Amino acid sequence: MFFSILNAAIFIFLALLHIYWLMGGKLWSQDVVPTIEGKDLFQPGRLATIIVSCALFFFALIHLSLFIDFGLFTLPTIRWCLLAIASIFFLRAMGDFRYLGFFKKMKDTPFAMKDSKFYSPLSFVISINSFLLYSFY
Repeated sequence: MFFSILNAAIFIFLALLHIYWLMGGKLWSQDVVPTIEGKDLFQPGRLATIIVSCALFFFALIHLSLFIDFGLFTLPTIRWCLLAIASIFFLRAMGDFRYLGFFKKMKDTPFAMKDSKFYSPLSFVISINSFLLYSFY
């Protein structure tokens, strides 16, 4: 239950943070996108931010469904979703081998330093927690 609540809390926080950014908030919005020579590799648009926020809320709902019966999912569905979440965040932690993840080559940008310190380890913890939950249920 601890892993489920921990992941759900992380997902809810991140979803609310994305909504805050969508509404124009600037707190913690620096260095959240990989850069090359000071230029962002991409500019996340409003639709992409909404989609990410909704996905994070959905991931929280899946984790909370393990001990709160919302009547939305069966246990096999929850287990498959947990496996998918674990896989997504494991792949995110490993990265693309260029700009993000544990094995990135570009390590000297502000994003890369935050990625190494915060983003990739958090993704790995989420992945491990989700995989453990998948294994226990």
